[in-house]
Amino acid sequence: MRRIRQQQPPHGEHHSVVIIGAGMAGLAAAHTMLDNGISPLVLEAESQPGGRCVTVAHDGGVFDLGAQFFTVRDAAFRQFLENRLDAGQAREWTRGFPDISGVSELASHPRYCGVAGMGALAASLARDIQIRFNSRVKGIVEGRACWFLTVDNSERIKADMVLMTSPLPSALRLISDENTWRMGALLLPLTGVSYAPRLAVAAILDGPSGLPAPGAARVDDGAVSWIADNKIKGISPDAFAVTIHATRAFAENHGDMPADAAGNLLAEAAAAFLESDITSALSRRWEHGAPESILQRDYYLVEGRAPLYFAGDAFSRGQIEGAVLSGIAAANAITTRLSATSATAE
Repeated sequence: MRRIRQQQPPHGEHHSVVIIGAGMAGLAAAHTMLDNGISPLVLEAESQPGGRCVTVAHDGGVFDLGAQFFTVRDAAFRQFLENRLDAGQAREWTRGFPDISGVSELASHPRYCGVAGMGALAASLARDIQIRFNSRVKGIVEGRACWFLTVDNSERIKADMVLMTSPLPSALRLISDENTWRMGALLLPLTGVSYAPRLAVAAILDGPSGLPAPGAARVDDGAVSWIADNKIKGISPDAFAVTIHATRAFAENHGDMPADAAGNLLAEAAAAFLESDITSALSRRWEHGAPESILQRDYYLVEGRAPLYFAGDAFSRGQIEGAVLSGIAAANAITTRLSATSATAE
């Protein structure tokens, strides 16, 4: 009987490795591959790298709107960031934060921040990496020993391997129904990770915030979890600019409300903790703000017709440090696999 040849979807370009997401895990993975002579293509849906490491400008102020700091406890993470610390792109911020009354926690491990903002630190990591911004992946489908990725501009890209670093619920939604059914058991460990939403407000004040040193305080009053003064922090020299983070309960309870409306309520709640009045505000919501559980592994591999890797802040230690370590581990695994494939071909 004559075998019917499977038709491959048309594609415009071919890469050995495609990384989905230019957050800290994706940046760390891309850097690690470049150091090993591999040049991946990184596809990022937003117009800037960093994920929740985002710094924004609003009404004359500069704000770290998402992640405020990071820890450096692992030697591999310290080595990864060593050049940034030496170049003055990151610095130690504090070893403890007070509550809103000014009572500080006991000094412990250092917390670091970007000298020009967390987003600027991510941007420095993105240099020399082949990143395609404003490129939202709509879906991925298995081919013969490859993956086909469809981007929102209808472009189709062929990849020998794919590394997904976006939040797991978003990543899993990209896999076609046919692939999900066939690989259901393999994907099952990833489906149990849920994420809590996050809501933040960038607020301009008409005077000093009155926050205690080092320019940030824990609140946890029911609506407000955290307030940071970006002027005291050193990234907003020309304006009194504070970042207000909502509690998880507030973010969840107002998840159906437009972000600006929810942000206005959050700003009203935060006004009681500030010495000056809020004159303008900008709101930002993350549907998948942070994982509620961490998988006890550095990354995850699905062995289909072609390798499909997962990495990010739901792995390793979580948060920024865990995301970077996860990206590095996945990149090392991919590097080893490509080296073995190359040796076999020879």
